[in-house]
Amino acid sequence: MATKLSHSSVARLIAFIDAASKSDVDVRFDGMRLKVNAWHEENGVALPAANPTPILPSKTCEIEIPSPSVGFFSAEDLAVEQLVEIGERIGSVTDSGDRDVDIVASAPGKLVEICVMNGEPVEYGQVIAVLKP
Repeated sequence: MATKLSHSSVARLIAFIDAASKSDVDVRFDGMRLKVNAWHEENGVALPAANPTPILPSKTCEIEIPSPSVGFFSAEDLAVEQLVEIGERIGSVTDSGDRDVDIVASAPGKLVEICVMNGEPVEYGQVIAVLKP
């Protein structure tokens, strides 16, 4: 669900985040949540805050696995309800340059949905599969 914010709302939000003395800011408003982790630069390279808080998926959330490229989807021999490990190959996308770009599980869990059929065209970022950790 996309929510539009006015320019002045965004400006106030940015000012609030800039003024926060913490390295992390967690803002909730109108049923929405925005979490910002502070970064700093060292020698021109962005680094995370000194003590970043890891954000781990809860047991009740689902993780969407997006297509890494525009092209045609090729599925592995996987089934819904099958357990997969982090880094396990879900399939691949063959791009316009005839290169195969692997799609891998970003977390261990149960495959709860396969959203694209073998051979179907896909867009960059389109959800290919859904995992439940």
